[in-house]
Amino acid sequence: MIGPYRMVLVNIISSLLLFGGTFFYKYIYPKKKINLFVLLLLISILPLISILRAGVYQSGDFTINVYKTMSLYSAFSDKVFLPSWAEALNATYGYPLFMFTYPLPYYIASLFHFIGFSFINSIKLLLIGSFILSGITMYLWAKDSFGKLPGFVASIFYLFNPYHLIDLNFRADIGEIISFVFLPLTLLSARKIFKEPKPHWFLLASLSICGLILSHQAVSVSFIPFVILYGLFEFYRLRKKEMLKLFSFGFSVLLGFLLSAFYWIPGIFEGIYTRRAITQEILFRNFWEYLFSPWKMGLLFQGDKGELSFIIGYIQLFVILTALVFLFKHMIKNTYQKQFLMFFLFAFFFTFFMTQSISKPLWYMIPLIKNFQFTFRLLVDIAFFTSAIAAVIAKNIKKPIFIYALLSIAIFSTILNWGNRGTIADATDSVLARNVPLSTSLGEGLEPAAPKWLDIKHIWLTVIPKNHLEVLSGRAKIYQTFRNSVRHEYTVVSQKPSLFKENTAYFPGWTVYANDKKINIYYQNPKYPGIITFTLPNGYYKIKVVFEDTIWTLWGKLISIFTLIGICLLLLAKFLMPKALSKH
Repeated sequence: MIGPYRMVLVNIISSLLLFGGTFFYKYIYPKKKINLFVLLLLISILPLISILRAGVYQSGDFTINVYKTMSLYSAFSDKVFLPSWAEALNATYGYPLFMFTYPLPYYIASLFHFIGFSFINSIKLLLIGSFILSGITMYLWAKDSFGKLPGFVASIFYLFNPYHLIDLNFRADIGEIISFVFLPLTLLSARKIFKEPKPHWFLLASLSICGLILSHQAVSVSFIPFVILYGLFEFYRLRKKEMLKLFSFGFSVLLGFLLSAFYWIPGIFEGIYTRRAITQEILFRNFWEYLFSPWKMGLLFQGDKGELSFIIGYIQLFVILTALVFLFKHMIKNTYQKQFLMFFLFAFFFTFFMTQSISKPLWYMIPLIKNFQFTFRLLVDIAFFTSAIAAVIAKNIKKPIFIYALLSIAIFSTILNWGNRGTIADATDSVLARNVPLSTSLGEGLEPAAPKWLDIKHIWLTVIPKNHLEVLSGRAKIYQTFRNSVRHEYTVVSQKPSLFKENTAYFPGWTVYANDKKINIYYQNPKYPGIITFTLPNGYYKIKVVFEDTIWTLWGKLISIFTLIGICLLLLAKFLMPKALSKH
């Protein structure tokens, strides 16, 4: 029995044990209510069993994530905090990967590695932890709005959403996976600010917005407008329109942006120097592709060659239709629930409209989204909206049997997707580490982060240079004295005027000093496009090639640091003030 089918059998047995044990517990203790939160945690483990196998995924970006984490950890080892440059990648020529990719997942994975886990297991821990946490945060938000059972239903719909499982087991998209955690947190904290404003909810709102931005730029750009609209929705339903609460909510969102400024400010303003500046086409999928998967009677979301089917979900579509029926037949009497349902139905239909090619003009009109690239990424938002709608439906269904049926279908209709295609058990950190330099040309390369001066026909370099600094013309002796990810030092004895090539891809921030004096850099040599070159007259030189913060990078870091300091001071004042007053 081959890997994927063996995992299906394992998943069936695990499900039978879990739900059989649940029914047995209910039979033994009929008067005791099942703790839905504990049951949710146990159910959330089912799609994770496959990840526990040794090795790396055969498909998706799993190994790519390992390579990037290795590169980031290398920068941390060089005592470079909030790094931008990935020195080990692109055949050791490097590129500003961490200025343009979502950093939070790689920070967390690096922390796991620092604790003692392998890089491979660190990525697996990130996937496992994010998946479980996403169910918890959805449960907390929906429970706060409608109660425990609707919260449980919403979290099950959220966890077993087809796109969520595709990200987990097929794509290994750690940015989107971790963003699933923050979507409910942003709305929970927003609701709490209006419901019971306290400093910890204000802080959670700011950290949630910051975390979402750092998790995945595309998801944050598409979802934060809905967070703001949701905040206005919660404000609107207040009997007393307390403007202070609205101000607190708006200020928390602002602080979330300021906390993450170290990432998005250089990402926006330095993007003109990358291939992201070259307009990329927005890619759409056919309408029907979102409704049905062509494999295994629609129950498998990945084909034999790794093709993926990005569907909304069958039970999710049924819930949308049910919600429309409930509205048109006036089956929901509670005003808040009706307004809530209308809000999220609008969010669902608008977002789905944006996945279709008819919306193409809007993609190029609205700032910041023209580099979204794949509209199927909006399925992260849609997964949240359909789960929120499921909570309202569960709240208004009177017969528990229908809720059990919804939950059973939501879970077991996805069972073929609880495991990846297979793993390469022999893959270890040491094996992957040898592949890091050439991984960029083999799929790791993030094209929107590639410096625009590199050869347009061969963006990623495929040959590791023998020496980091070499003489192109003239005659000189070179001795490397120090090297880390952002600082390269050499002693050069130039016996005649010489042209040198420092085998690093140029990007604003790279500066060359000769005997502590800044010298000109040339990076548009037709033979070596985008690579740092410079000239020296004859003489003895101490050369320093340093990657320094540009004005935008520096401003971004300063804004984030001072915002963090400001929040800490406010919390400290809030904590100390009551104690000081009590003494008097």
